[in-house]
Amino acid sequence: MSEECSDFIDNRAKLLVRPPSSLEVKITKHLIERFYQRKARDYKRIDLTLIRNVVYNVLRDGKYYATTSTVIVYHPTYTLIGCFDRDQMVLKTIIKTSELEEKLRKFMSKSYRVKWRNIIILTPKFK
Repeated sequence: MSEECSDFIDNRAKLLVRPPSSLEVKITKHLIERFYQRKARDYKRIDLTLIRNVVYNVLRDGKYYATTSTVIVYHPTYTLIGCFDRDQMVLKTIIKTSELEEKLRKFMSKSYRVKWRNIIILTPKFK
């Protein structure tokens, strides 16, 4: 399966209908590349565990805003952008919240919290 989302899935409906029990998240290679470019501070060592922890914290503590094509998760440090692919949320990119464009920043006031009981993060396999 590719890293892009398949078929048409209304992300707003998927986020609203989905019970807040468990969220399965797939991190793309593109997100990992963008994290290296847009890191918010100097980390001593950047590895997959650090990226997983950052993504987990943003998903746990962030506020969600969903359109028909994307899901945006706002956090004071980072903003994640992705979409739902069947029952998985595919995270496509990461941006520092301080560097957000105005068109993305205007949705922050309409975002809301989702309390997930369990967040499962799947990482890509590197060769």
